Amino acid sequence: MGETLETIRTEIAGKVLTITLNRPKQMNAISKKMISELKETLSAAQEDPEVWAIILTGNEKVFSAGIDIGEIKEFAGPFAAFAASRRFQDLMVQIENLPKPVIAAVNGMALGGGFELMISCDLRVAALDARLGTPEVGLGTIPAGGGTTRLPRMLPFCKAMELLLLGEPVSGSEAAQLGIVNKAVANTDVLATAQALAERITEKSPLAVSRIKEIARSSVEVDMLSTLRIEAQSLAILSTSEDYKEGTNAFFARREPEFKGK
Repeated sequence: MGETLETIRTEIAGKVLTITLNRPKQMNAISKKMISELKETLSAAQEDPEVWAIILTGNEKVFSAGIDIGEIKEFAGPFAAFAASRRFQDLMVQIENLPKPVIAAVNGMALGGGFELMISCDLRVAALDARLGTPEVGLGTIPAGGGTTRLPRMLPFCKAMELLLLGEPVSGSEAAQLGIVNKAVANTDVLATAQALAERITEKSPLAVSRIKEIARSSVEVDMLSTLRIEAQSLAILSTSEDYKEGTNAFFARREPEFKGK
């Protein structure tokens, strides 16, 4: 993560990596370059033992206005459109499969691809007055970064269809009521709230956090009996770890545990 990046910035504080989308003149529109840099940065973070949680954010005015329309206005053909969709979808899947929690901190707008990027994160904090949604239907297209697939799994079907078919954004406050985001706070508190969540998570064992994320994500795709087996297997593996011994010993000693991720 030490290389020069054109479309994002990174900063590590303690055990938390913050990735900031950094194309302010383009309202953080998601370009091929940004997708590539996000993938590379997330891959590096996955292998970095000092990173236990990740925050993904924009600036105080915009998270992301969506996919860079300039790059997709005219596809060379249907195969190019298919490839563009899969490229972006791969980033969402990478975030979901990352064995470390990813928290979205959203100010301003998160529309289209920006919204899809947000909902791929494990936890989400938005400004009360944020504008969140999938306006693609008004452009004669669809949310092809996973929006049409993920929203009906997150919300009651009729509400997901309302958001997808009308393409009208909701506020951060409304999104919190719907369960799209965890918290809606004043715009000046968004990043601090996400940081507080990340820091609380890094007080836990990263081994347990990783297993919880894997099982919870799998439960959406896999039948319950298979997921229950994964739970049992995960407990068996964790029971041999140093963190497991530290956690149980700390409990009986009535002290705070000091986890090391081992």
